[in-house]
Amino acid sequence: MCEEPKGARLVAVKVIRRIRKYVESGRVEAEILEDVSQCDPHGVSNCVRLLHSFDWRSHYCMVFEPLGKSLYDYVKANRHRPLPLYCVQHMADQLVSALGFLHQMRLVHTDLKLENVLLVNREPLHVTDKPTMYREQLGARVLAPVSTTIRLIDFGGASYDDSRVANTGTINTRQYRSPEVILGMPWGIASDVWSMGCILMELYTGELLFPTHDNAEHLALMEATLGAFPLPFLRENVTEEVRRYFESSGRSRFPALAREKDSVRKVKSARRLRDRVHEKDEVFLDLVERMLRVDPRARMSASQSGEEQAAVSFPLRQEVTGAGAGAPGKAATCAALGRQKPSSRCRT
Repeated sequence: MCEEPKGARLVAVKVIRRIRKYVESGRVEAEILEDVSQCDPHGVSNCVRLLHSFDWRSHYCMVFEPLGKSLYDYVKANRHRPLPLYCVQHMADQLVSALGFLHQMRLVHTDLKLENVLLVNREPLHVTDKPTMYREQLGARVLAPVSTTIRLIDFGGASYDDSRVANTGTINTRQYRSPEVILGMPWGIASDVWSMGCILMELYTGELLFPTHDNAEHLALMEATLGAFPLPFLRENVTEEVRRYFESSGRSRFPALAREKDSVRKVKSARRLRDRVHEKDEVFLDLVERMLRVDPRARMSASQSGEEQAAVSFPLRQEVTGAGAGAPGKAATCAALGRQKPSSRCRT
């Protein structure tokens, strides 16, 4: 964080070391962020704003608006307990809106996770007794930000989804990685939707939905949480990974592939998705279930979830106060986008 010359404003500077591959990656990220800004001239997409970039002693520097803590730091400071429902609701609204905006551009973020979502407000978190998923009214002392307004950051791995070319290879941080990516299948914008479902559940419960570092265990946790993998999905793309982790009948090879006994116990103790959501939050459960469908073709699209943004609102919805109040939703975003000059990357 630093001040621009003459103290004009406070900014955040990302300095990329003068190593060719890093600098080239940084320039690609800057180009993508310029596309984002062109498609979002009014700054209502909930994506970070790149102010400008420059070279300094062969280092590549990117200048951004100053932001606060990441949602990972927030969840960690809250000791991985459920966040207040009003925080989950408003953050979910903004994340769904941001993802819908990116997917209108056919842009896949590829690394959605709590670390890549920042609070706008930089003030310290404060204690609140607002209800969480457990519906405590008194005595529950959890943390909340002054404002729930957020920004999606880190477009260094973002990729345009070209239907003429199949995207392959590993993307995403492990715990937010979709089934098609783990199984070596082609991936696209639906992989972002899967990651978003994982994020919403983590905000809601305070814990990772799939706490694992191993492919076999990860897939087994998905089955334990969401049900058996659809056979047509497995037979559509019979990759080396599909043959490694599943029998031809579609039956999982786990626990035979388990690396240790603790892995088997973890999978056996995993709860179904429905059992992790309060009975009063049935609408939220329905939204997340559709984001976490194993087959990406059956998965809810970001545009669908944006159109059904009311589904993110909990029965116990609280009014959001502070700088986050009145933040533009999907309708405001689309209205703003409709006023811009059309671009090859901007879809209206």
